[in-house]
Amino acid sequence: NGTTLLETDYNVPYGPPPVYNGGTPAGETEAHVFVGWDKEIIPATEDAQYTAVFLLPNRGQVWTKASGVSAVTKAVGYADGLFVSGCAGSTKWGIYYSENGKNWTRSNITSGGFETITHGGVWVAAGDGGAYYSEDGKNWIACSVNAGSLKCAFYGDGMWVGGHNNSGSVLLYSYDGITWGQADGTTTTLKSAKRAAGLWVAGTSGGIYYSEDGKNWTKSNAPDTGYTITFGDGVWVAGGAYSDSSIVYYSDDGKTWTEGTTDSGDFERGCYGAGVFVMTSGKQNGLVYSG
Repeated sequence: NGTTLLETDYNVPYGPPPVYNGGTPAGETEAHVFVGWDKEIIPATEDAQYTAVFLLPNRGQVWTKASGVSAVTKAVGYADGLFVSGCAGSTKWGIYYSENGKNWTRSNITSGGFETITHGGVWVAAGDGGAYYSEDGKNWIACSVNAGSLKCAFYGDGMWVGGHNNSGSVLLYSYDGITWGQADGTTTTLKSAKRAAGLWVAGTSGGIYYSEDGKNWTKSNAPDTGYTITFGDGVWVAGGAYSDSSIVYYSDDGKTWTEGTTDSGDFERGCYGAGVFVMTSGKQNGLVYSG
């Protein structure tokens, strides 16, 4: 905690390193694990201070491979005490669930890959493996899709927006995650969609569209290319989602967009926090930020 004195050594011989003679330092809670000192203990030549360093395991510092899943994972979500993940790889396709995030069980869906996992009263999984819903995250039933096909789904404010990642597709909407209908105003490939500030904004291969109700869509002034959509602190951000799309746009209302400055591209996902926008960039082989 920066204030507890563990040990003071006087008259340490010049040359040899000082030796800590106390027991293993204890953190503020039992969960804190002592991992060493803040710097290397070196031979004594002058007064020096060493501070114990602790970590909280399973708080983002230490990562361990989970058991029960041995496939490429594309999506994961958590709600109502359950983790759910969509996988796509080899013979381990399908949807998996876990109560602790460590030990996973394969559900009744054992084929196909899944790109998105969302929850809004029910779970919805969508991808090349089709579209399914579940009330408990363990037992899945095929969604009823009345137009096109559902390969990705996004939830916000009591409804879902979804679509297909192939050209010539339609945008879809659902109020219960089970039955899906065709939206009006666009036939295009959906890359991402987000609900914020009373508005849906969708990044598609045909540009950026917006909608207040998720059913009726209007095309914005942004050029035609795929976009990843992010929102934070009253500002919408859209990054070009393809490898040849080194563009980024921003908007205060989600309807009228202004081009920003970037030499990055291939933006797959984005988020906002602590006053900073962060997006993944395949073109940069890393992350880019603004803020």
